[in-house]
Amino acid sequence: MRRPRFWRDQGHWNDTVVVLAQLAGMMAGTALGWWLECPWLMAAGGLAGLGGGFLGGVFLVAILCRYFVDR
Repeated sequence: MRRPRFWRDQGHWNDTVVVLAQLAGMMAGTALGWWLECPWLMAAGGLAGLGGGFLGGVFLVAILCRYFVDR
């Protein structure tokens, strides 16, 4: 079965995916600290989520460009 080709590897598409992944990572790290009721973990989770979200976004863009690029 063929995969759908819809992703564009040029333009601002990649930047948007990375920024949204960073935002999601920061929110997840902060929510984890809030859930565990540790204020220092909320701050650390937000900062660590920024880096983790960046790496996750780059990984997601790599997958999208590898398998779903219009050619």
